[in-house]
Amino acid sequence: MKSSKAAEYSKMTKSEQDMYDQDLKRKWDNDLAAASSREKGKAEGKAEGKIEGKIEGKLEGKLEGKLEVASKMKMKGVDPELIAECTNLSIEEIERL
Repeated sequence: MKSSKAAEYSKMTKSEQDMYDQDLKRKWDNDLAAASSREKGKAEGKAEGKIEGKIEGKLEGKLEGKLEVASKMKMKGVDPELIAECTNLSIEEIERL
């Protein structure tokens, strides 16, 4: 407490000091809860971002694998219809290889 607030506090009755202390504690508790909520939100966002990144990476990896197989099949002269059936790629995707 600053000296002027300390002087004001000392002039309060015991009941007023108790009310002041309760109000101050409530403010600190609210500030702490808000800070805790922010930290929790950051942690949840970070975890969600990691999960999304892993999923996106797996999907990209699967697509790259399919494209690689399709490209090799195309180079060996396999019919595009069969490549599409085996890889679940569209004919257009196979033709672009």
